[in-house]
Amino acid sequence: MRDTVLQFSRLFSKKSTLKGDFASYLIKVHINNEILTKILFLSFLQTSNIQYYIISLSERAAGQSGVNKRALQQYPIDLPPLSEQKRIVKILVEAFAAIDQAKANAEKNLQNSRELFDAYLNKVFANPGDGWEEKKIGEITTKIGSGATPRGGNKSYKTEGVALIRSLNVYDREFRKEKLAFINDEQAQKLSNVTLIEDDVLLNITGASIARCCIVLSEYLPARVNQHVSIIRIVSKTILPKFLNYLLTSKVYKDKLLQTGEKGGATRQALTKSQIENFSILYPPSISEQQKIVSKLEDLSLESQKLEAIYQQKLANLEELKKSILQKAFNGQLKSDN
Repeated sequence: MRDTVLQFSRLFSKKSTLKGDFASYLIKVHINNEILTKILFLSFLQTSNIQYYIISLSERAAGQSGVNKRALQQYPIDLPPLSEQKRIVKILVEAFAAIDQAKANAEKNLQNSRELFDAYLNKVFANPGDGWEEKKIGEITTKIGSGATPRGGNKSYKTEGVALIRSLNVYDREFRKEKLAFINDEQAQKLSNVTLIEDDVLLNITGASIARCCIVLSEYLPARVNQHVSIIRIVSKTILPKFLNYLLTSKVYKDKLLQTGEKGGATRQALTKSQIENFSILYPPSISEQQKIVSKLEDLSLESQKLEAIYQQKLANLEELKKSILQKAFNGQLKSDN
């Protein structure tokens, strides 16, 4: 494949039939007849060699990072005859079609594994058992309330101290520590009325993430919440926090929460303390029955997560395979089966 060595600039066509404007952060490339457009795009611009080259140029640039056309034009490439280019393109197109189909299958299986758990979760709470009691959340809690953002907003946050939990930390049945904010003791004292304790249920009450719900992780205590997150603290031995978390994140109850948040005609969805207190739920009064349901859901969730990990790894492997094939094509190592 190393028949001809060219600078990238020799592959640029000076004429183009394309019309339109391009943003200043884009480089427009027109290909002349010496190289097929597909071979340039598939086996050159996506290889690690040129990508590392562009990144290194960008890192060396003064001021704002970036790479210009002149620097890109100086990059040498190895150009095979046109017949060899066509052969390589044919191999790449066939290989990528097979990889894309495998990725589509993996993505479908990934989605199915997620939907399997969600379907079972919703079935549990959409079909309450005999003897389940109906209560308002306010009747089974000792605390419902949200906090505030310290004066100064993001600029007032610290690198360590007392955790301040925000809506971006609260996902359905998952507490995410990424972007967890911290405040000092003085700031925390002003939010002492929203001090979190172990097993507190967290519910997002405003914005796009409204109704997301999880349980606070004990390793991040002591902690406070800001105005976008509400604490739901349950009366002891009434309902398991994990059971309530599963209940509120099931589709049947999630939809009810979202509908409640839309009431009042506000331009932004929001759940008030009063709405949460008056939100009705059905649950078995027996703690042992709640525990059985929780255990079943946890087992199914674990199996679902294992399947997700398998399919995620398969998708990653397929992406690496595609990169490997591209690199072989550019290095002249791509052989056909014929």
